[in-house]
Amino acid sequence: SSGINAEWPLRPGKEVEKKAGIKFQRVTPPQPETLIESAVRDATRCIDNVPPKVLPSFRKYAKEMLETRPAEELLAAALSHISGLTEIKKRSLLSSMEDFTAYQMSNTYAVRAPY
Repeated sequence: SSGINAEWPLRPGKEVEKKAGIKFQRVTPPQPETLIESAVRDATRCIDNVPPKVLPSFRKYAKEMLETRPAEELLAAALSHISGLTEIKKRSLLSSMEDFTAYQMSNTYAVRAPY
């Protein structure tokens, strides 16, 4: 019988590193906060690129909206919409699959295959 080798998925990469004389760096999938930061930077660039000459056409509507909702809430909603992040889901650290969670388990004895 053979135990489960925790390094098996990493072995092919280790062989390539050794033969090529390089070192891979493991990068985890981006988490929601990282995605939001990047999206806000992109949305800010979009806003900065709006030509000033079109702003007067929107000021009336902006003032009306500011009378009904707080400015911070309006800007947050606009950033969310511009960035396309209108729904934020947690992702697995291992696979980046939405609504999945990665768990690390350990024990004091070897785990053996059932055969």
